[in-house]
Amino acid sequence: MMKGNINLISYDCYQQATEKQLAGLKWKENRVYYISEIRNEKIQDEIYGYIDDRCRRLSLSTAVNDIYRFDLLKEFLNEKCTSCSSITDKKWEELERSYKAFLYKKGLALYVRRNRPDRRNVEQQNSAQVSFLKMYYEYVVKCKTADIPENEKDVWDMRKLDIVPRSNPIRGRYRLDFREIGRENLKR
Repeated sequence: MMKGNINLISYDCYQQATEKQLAGLKWKENRVYYISEIRNEKIQDEIYGYIDDRCRRLSLSTAVNDIYRFDLLKEFLNEKCTSCSSITDKKWEELERSYKAFLYKKGLALYVRRNRPDRRNVEQQNSAQVSFLKMYYEYVVKCKTADIPENEKDVWDMRKLDIVPRSNPIRGRYRLDFREIGRENLKR
């Protein structure tokens, strides 16, 4: 089923925005995610759900700034993912490498430096474009695994299990990641 475009005007973040918020928007004339321009209909369905979810949860300025990130991703998807039945057909590492090569060819930053005064250092992290793709990928994985019991997934959220994890309340860590453990490494 082919999805339509998403216009921010129909979301609460836009309808409840003040005049000052509306006046301060970058790219204010562009308030539409042109999802119909993605050539792969299956990818259209996935990204429609992702964008819709973000527009319901995030501020107007973030949703507007995401349009730029979406447009870059759309160009990449039309170039590299025309035959995929899902974005998750590709392993994350392979997809990330391919997207970074795409961004590099366009002369865009792959990383940003982030000053961490609390740790007295500067960290390098993925650019907003790469992070946008990663969040989209994780959204699709989450949707696909929503009906699977937690203890049958590759990555567990301990809060969804019957055990109560002991943790630091300030920096909670609730994820158990079993992706690196191959089936052949397990003895029966």
